[in-house]
Amino acid sequence: MNFEELLAQLGTQYEDVILYSVEDRDMTNHETAIQYYLEKDEAIACAESIWATLNREDRDYREVSVHRGQIEYNPQFDRYRFVVLQKHYKAYKKIYVCEDFAKAYRAQRQAFHMAAGMSEEDAIKEAKKDFNAIYTVQPVVKFGMFAGYDYAPTL
Repeated sequence: MNFEELLAQLGTQYEDVILYSVEDRDMTNHETAIQYYLEKDEAIACAESIWATLNREDRDYREVSVHRGQIEYNPQFDRYRFVVLQKHYKAYKKIYVCEDFAKAYRAQRQAFHMAAGMSEEDAIKEAKKDFNAIYTVQPVVKFGMFAGYDYAPTL
């Protein structure tokens, strides 16, 4: 549903409701189609269906992503907006995280693999594989709407 439909459905009960947006962005002109969902599984299914319809060439120029967020009301401008809490990049099925989280996660997975009997070298490689299967590192953004955003997942 679009943003107006979402607001109409939620009415005054929008605070603290976790929502999901699906962005289909054409990276050549940054035109973006956005759809909103109340359920994460529905948003992911939508993103996957969009991605599945793209041919190889189009995939190089499109970004399909899912964002977890909430609605915020700004009384000064009498306007509602969707505030991103976490970005899930579904085209590659990875979640953006900060470098600190990445280091901590890989260290935790390395320790896990070493406890299971792997050599240190193999445990490092396996921890890297574990990380790369789920996450990707987002460099620190210094300006724009994501400035200072902490890309660590909520657990």
